[in-house]
Amino acid sequence: MKYSETSDEQTQANLDHIDRRWKQLHEMETRRADTALNYLFLVSGGAAAATLTYIGNLTKDGTSVPPSAFWMLGLFSVAVLLVGLLKIWVTYRVVGIFEGWRAIVRRYYDDEITWKDVLQADETNVRKWGWIIHVLAWLAYFSIAAGVTVGFFKLQEESARVRTEKANTPATKTGDKAPGPSTANDRSELGRREVQKPDERRICPEQPAPTAPKKEVKAAL
Repeated sequence: MKYSETSDEQTQANLDHIDRRWKQLHEMETRRADTALNYLFLVSGGAAAATLTYIGNLTKDGTSVPPSAFWMLGLFSVAVLLVGLLKIWVTYRVVGIFEGWRAIVRRYYDDEITWKDVLQADETNVRKWGWIIHVLAWLAYFSIAAGVTVGFFKLQEESARVRTEKANTPATKTGDKAPGPSTANDRSELGRREVQKPDERRICPEQPAPTAPKKEVKAAL
């Protein structure tokens, strides 16, 4: 039934549905988009910031940065860019849905389509290009998941390799100092030797001068 052929009561019911539909579209799209985008943006942005901090700490300490850290940073950065594109697309998508709905309602007022056609056209307008939102959202999610996976496995391998290299590297002596006693027994032995060693700074008492041996005087016969 066209707009001019409907009764006043039915026309008012249809107009009320139009108003409710506008509000429903606005609230539904805004709420769903904001929830998903905020989650993806916070996770990807926080992960990218944490990775940058990790790389900065390694560089400050003079430690070589493992390649897995750059892979993580790249994946998280891609996720941030995808979330940004997703926000832009959602904004234009909502605008397109409202413009399409205005055009549908205008055609209904001009008796070009029936109320059934209004409902069908609105459903088609909502689904049009809707797959792009899903593609961008899933790509961002997979980028985050890939970055977390790389960080979990690769960084563990790098940490284990560094620990192994440190364990296999012999300890080097610095400076020109003579090596000291390494064990408690050596230190005790060194202490006993020092106690037994005479103090060179102590003044020794004077010893009497040696006297020539007395010759035995034989009595002359």
